[in-house]
Amino acid sequence: MPTPRKRRLVLGLLVSSLTLAVAGTAGYLVWSSSLGKMWIKSTFKNPIGPTGELDARTAINFFDLNRIGNKFIYDPLAYLIPKPNQTSNWDWPEHPAGRFRIVTNDLGLREDASVTPDKRGPRILVAGDSHTGGLVNNSETFANQLEVTLAAAEGWKDVDVVNAGVPFTGPSCYLGILKKYLYLKPDVFIAVLFTGNDFVDDLRLRYVLDGWSLPRAGGKYREQLRTATEQHPAGLYQGFNQAVRWKHFPREMERSLEVVVQSYRNIQTLCTENGITFLAVVLPTKMDVDSDDMEAREAIREVLGMTPEDVGLNRQLGDRFAETVRAAGIHCFDPTDVMAAHEEPLYWTQDYHLGLAGHTLLARELFEVLSQ
Repeated sequence: MPTPRKRRLVLGLLVSSLTLAVAGTAGYLVWSSSLGKMWIKSTFKNPIGPTGELDARTAINFFDLNRIGNKFIYDPLAYLIPKPNQTSNWDWPEHPAGRFRIVTNDLGLREDASVTPDKRGPRILVAGDSHTGGLVNNSETFANQLEVTLAAAEGWKDVDVVNAGVPFTGPSCYLGILKKYLYLKPDVFIAVLFTGNDFVDDLRLRYVLDGWSLPRAGGKYREQLRTATEQHPAGLYQGFNQAVRWKHFPREMERSLEVVVQSYRNIQTLCTENGITFLAVVLPTKMDVDSDDMEAREAIREVLGMTPEDVGLNRQLGDRFAETVRAAGIHCFDPTDVMAAHEEPLYWTQDYHLGLAGHTLLARELFEVLSQ
């Protein structure tokens, strides 16, 4: 007859086995669903495969370099930069000239001339995505307009504002831009956060760096995205895509804020170590500030099954970002209210990128901030 001690041991083993079986079954059920995988990947690091960096092979898939590689290349620090010494002409009916030209210098920067470590006056390095790089002529980007305005002001003699904006990138890449161009000895670093897709872009990169594959959702969500891509690609990728994702996967919204704030805190640390003044800028979407093209926006919203409140999720996240980084001691400028009060549309209707009027207004507002 088993002794009490043996009975307790057997009972303990049975309970442990049952607990493991239940936990294993629950884990399998969570992992086998798309929502479960999404939750796990947005909550935990992969214990097996975290990398902490993006190598060239991974970057090919992440940035789809097989498609865009004629204009961009992998960089070990910034991850993605434009190819140097490139010129492309764009027909653009909304532009006053009906066209504009994108030029990169020998470093792949959106500058007509070369930039060297030797400088005659203050240097400002500006990072951001395609809105910062600009779908306008080089001289019309807010960075280059800012340079002209500052150069005429007292205390900014021989100022050099360098446009290092790169399409398809996000805040982790802006940190990489600063690392890459530290040798240019910037006195001020500006990192422009576009609220329409920078949050999801940085989260996607964090998945990869944590060792996860990108989470894929299924069903109605993917079908809605497919239809919207076919009918309204411009608005989709400049804000709607991110907002509808937050609607379906609110955990990702919270996680993306954490990831982006950490990227900006890392930038602040590097700036402090190198005696650089850091300014974070919040750039809103067209939907947040322009009142034109409402019919097209309503069509996108209907295809995606979104409410007006859903569309406003990007604005909410931008507000929370500004509040959080300011609390962390980071200078942050949010021109959303000023832009919304402007009567003229500030973004192109053709693709919802910051237009010529938007670049001019942002340059003016940044001049006021830097002058103070």
